[in-house]
Amino acid sequence: MLKKIWIPGHPLVLLAFTALLVVSCKERQSVENPSVPARSTMLQSGDLAAHQVIHKDGKFNILVSKGSEEQAVQYLKDIKGEPHLRSFEGNFVDPDGKPASDLDALLHYIGQGEVSARQLEQLPSATLGTMGYQATRFFAPKIVDVSAISGRLYGWRKVVRLEIRDGSGAKTDGMKALWVLFNYLDKSTSFPPLTQDAVAVQAILERRLDQRGTPNEALPLYFFVYAPYAAKYEIGLSLSGSFDAGVGPPEDKYYLPHACAECHGSAKNDSGLTKSKINYLDTDHWFDRVQQNDDFPEVPSANVLPDGGAPGASFDTAFGVIRSLNAAIQEQNRAVGGDGDDNFQLRAVTKWSELHKSDSSHKGPFSRSLGESGWQADKIPDKELLPMLNQYCFRCHSSLKYHVFDKQAVVRLKGAIKYFVGASGPEKMPQDRTLDVGTKERFLNLIDQL
Repeated sequence: MLKKIWIPGHPLVLLAFTALLVVSCKERQSVENPSVPARSTMLQSGDLAAHQVIHKDGKFNILVSKGSEEQAVQYLKDIKGEPHLRSFEGNFVDPDGKPASDLDALLHYIGQGEVSARQLEQLPSATLGTMGYQATRFFAPKIVDVSAISGRLYGWRKVVRLEIRDGSGAKTDGMKALWVLFNYLDKSTSFPPLTQDAVAVQAILERRLDQRGTPNEALPLYFFVYAPYAAKYEIGLSLSGSFDAGVGPPEDKYYLPHACAECHGSAKNDSGLTKSKINYLDTDHWFDRVQQNDDFPEVPSANVLPDGGAPGASFDTAFGVIRSLNAAIQEQNRAVGGDGDDNFQLRAVTKWSELHKSDSSHKGPFSRSLGESGWQADKIPDKELLPMLNQYCFRCHSSLKYHVFDKQAVVRLKGAIKYFVGASGPEKMPQDRTLDVGTKERFLNLIDQL
């Protein structure tokens, strides 16, 4: 039996890493091992044909692409061969699709076998820093099920970046770094104790892009999910998230690699997995969401970055880790997607880096506007609309299709936005919540004024 892994996804969000992905709190479940048909070509599992916007019946598909169990199993089989992770010892899944690996095996593959997955999760960020790893903890509004009426669980994350060691199999295979993301849900408005188990773990192997070869030969990122239960960190196939909680079940399964690709830059233009990007750490959005009139005003600002607390010397030190991580993410985004307007992820992390080059303070939404003809705090409808877009739409449209801080993109798509939000369309936006009538009418009126 394959374990079902619980974590946010959006669109997986991941990853984000920013995506990426809101976790459900139901009992852990299992899924039957799939019967996997033989595949004739390498990485057919990475074909994102499932991302087509139009269903075969002619209806629009605007929900997160879930992928399938068969595709996830095949993906984990495919990437073990040339020209991917060929030097990885053993297999990620056995011939029947059963788990055959854990996170510690991935650490050995990158040459970091002296540290365990358990230590990465439970050691303080500062301690990991003295060991040569970059680690940070933060409030994660993207993984909170905002549709929950009662018993809300708050989302928290810890990310650790590890370099690939010389002499390792990963170095031979052209890898650059391993990113590990621990996801937590807790009733408390502060980061849970380090001894508390994550609800799910995500990992991304980042390739050295000068070693990438042609897009059909190798991929820029490789996605993994692990179940931390009983400290085993066993590999899995899917995450369980609330991305579509406003229009469907409160949680559902989202499989490797398709759901990951949704949130990591590969869904646009059906580019397969060749444009996958690491999502940056948007500290400003985290602080936005704990302000009054947003969703989480009860979360103290001092808890948003637990490693730093309130502004001061320790906060600046903790913020410096995020600054360094975002610099690495910016470099990866640039190498994968170029500098064009379509690479809105790169534009966003570049803007963040410019604003926070030497400044650790929270920057409001209007200071983060993208483009020359951007949002203006003293204009109508901008001054009211951008905060609403930030609250209701940023979760998806900061890493999927377009960025809501790009005013020209919103203007260009306002007809589609009105259709998907309004009564004349499927009323499936935003996907993670149901807006009350007054809020929806105000939102549509503001969009109409653009």
